[in-house]
Amino acid sequence: MIDYAIWSPSAAKIAYVLNHDVYIRDMYGSTERVTSDGGAEVFNGVADWVFEEEVFTSAGCIWWSPSSDHLAYIHINESLVPVYSIPYYIPDSTHEGPLAYPEFVDIKYPKPGYPNPVVDVYVHPLGGKPWKVVYTEPLEKRDLLDDLFGFVGRDGAGQETDGWGDKKLVTNVEWMGDRMVMVSETNRVSDHYRGVLVDVTTQTATIVRDEKNEEGWFEVVIRHRMT
Repeated sequence: MIDYAIWSPSAAKIAYVLNHDVYIRDMYGSTERVTSDGGAEVFNGVADWVFEEEVFTSAGCIWWSPSSDHLAYIHINESLVPVYSIPYYIPDSTHEGPLAYPEFVDIKYPKPGYPNPVVDVYVHPLGGKPWKVVYTEPLEKRDLLDDLFGFVGRDGAGQETDGWGDKKLVTNVEWMGDRMVMVSETNRVSDHYRGVLVDVTTQTATIVRDEKNEEGWFEVVIRHRMT
């Protein structure tokens, strides 16, 4: 079953996700497989529960370039996220009454102080190989100490930090013409924002906006797309 699909702007290709792997289908018949590591804990082109519900408000995490020759997509690894069991008392069929004993559904759910999914942005040039968006992070004293020692909550459980790296959140991806991609990121507590401009020609990324909010947080605002 296909998880998600989106037409290219040229309407000559369609990108789709099958079993958490990204494919590109040309309307003339050829199919290109973009990723091959998708599985129960690795998501390519689609969001896991955390990012679908809390960040993107959509399952789809694929963005075509305006010229339809590049594809940006999200890669999520939630292997370190603990499992939480949710009880369901409502049956699948509406003709049945409430269940006397609940059914339990396991989901990867990061409580405060426990690992979030690790998220990265990849860019795929059609006919080429996908590459990960990376940049040199400017370490500050606050980030370095938190990454080394972490913060132990009042109950002593887990390690909560506001560092970046594997702890960051990707909150939006937007093409700025055919050769530039803007990636919006925050730290886990969302009081520190970075705008990262990606040049797909040179495969380089540069921080073009770096802002902190000492008295609040940066709200995620998503511009809904037609799919």
